[in-house]
Amino acid sequence: GNKTGLRSENVSYARVSGHLTLLMFSEKIVAIDTLGWNGEHQARMLWERTLVDPYRATEKSRFARNPTPVDLRNRKLGALGPITAACLFYQEGQTIVAADPFTGEKRWQRTGFDHGSEMFADKGRLMVVAPHATKAQFFDGGDGSFLGTRLYRAGLQRIATLDGHLIGLEYTDDALSILSKNIWTGQ
Repeated sequence: GNKTGLRSENVSYARVSGHLTLLMFSEKIVAIDTLGWNGEHQARMLWERTLVDPYRATEKSRFARNPTPVDLRNRKLGALGPITAACLFYQEGQTIVAADPFTGEKRWQRTGFDHGSEMFADKGRLMVVAPHATKAQFFDGGDGSFLGTRLYRAGLQRIATLDGHLIGLEYTDDALSILSKNIWTGQ
């Protein structure tokens, strides 16, 4: 059979889309086909991407429950973003990459993003929000072209995003509120 061994004690998080599972293992993204291939009924690893030079010494955050590699300023080195039918998005340092979810092949990349930026996608658009930012940046998911910015509430704790509608929690006047808003249209 097709056996794939993955050893890591630092599984940060995962994304699932159909039979594709993407795992963030410390400084590495791994894509797994959970249905197997050619009649084999077991999962197989499709590709992996190391987000940092494996020979470069990295510090690990002491405060996280599952320590993740950080740079000397205690910033995460990478993050797994959303998966759409056409792309997987991830952040590597200050670069956001769009890749084919089944091959890992880069489709486009853009630089100049803050470490720890939050990414979410809808109907062909990628939204990127820097930590504590008051604006979301929008990019075409297919080619990475810049589409514009929209207002975003800094400090909002996002619960979910569906087709551009953000559902989140915010504290106002010592009360907890649930917010539902389409970030692109502002409604």
